[in-house]
Amino acid sequence: MENFFIKFIKIFTLICVLFPSNLFGADVNLSWTPNSEDDLMEYRVYYGTHSRDYRLPEPTGSTIPKYTVSNLDSGQIYYFAVTAVDINGNESGYSSEISYTVPLTLPPIVPEDLISNVSVASGKDYEVVPGISDGSLCYIDRSYTFTNVPESLQNLIYIKTANNDNSQSLNDSFLSFDVKTAVTVYVAHDDRVIPSWLENFTDTGLDLRTDNTMSI
Repeated sequence: MENFFIKFIKIFTLICVLFPSNLFGADVNLSWTPNSEDDLMEYRVYYGTHSRDYRLPEPTGSTIPKYTVSNLDSGQIYYFAVTAVDINGNESGYSSEISYTVPLTLPPIVPEDLISNVSVASGKDYEVVPGISDGSLCYIDRSYTFTNVPESLQNLIYIKTANNDNSQSLNDSFLSFDVKTAVTVYVAHDDRVIPSWLENFTDTGLDLRTDNTMSI
């Protein structure tokens, strides 16, 4: 491979930033001017949080001049460069470097009255709680707390029910409520007692751990 090989590697163009809802981090899509050498085998992407101080490269395994870097931290500045590798394993020098700051991702603003008109067959006063997290109380009539809330459920609004209503929960009309907008409803239940009305729900495979493990 001749020395002019690296001249064809030019500055990146950032296409877009995608923010997944699973909170595992941001994705950045990169693209660059393609190399014109016939013996090009692949590109390698380098990035880090300091200029020209990169972590181990991410081989793209492709001659397509684009790549997605995943799981970047919001609010963090990253520096990117690319190299080209020929079929003999020779690697070019770094391309021009580009920097990008991943925007801060803020939790969605949830209306305080998102859930209203909570009606309970037992007549008990269930509580609408702004955010579930480790240490949150499970019930209105017990001191049990959540000990290991899955990350994807952290800070979601939840309804604090009554432990003594366990037999009531088998009735498909034991609880009703209104919501202000379209929502996804998760139901945590004791694996020992599964109400028949849960047949219309999808098992997420998540466990909401308390003194007694519950499935979601």
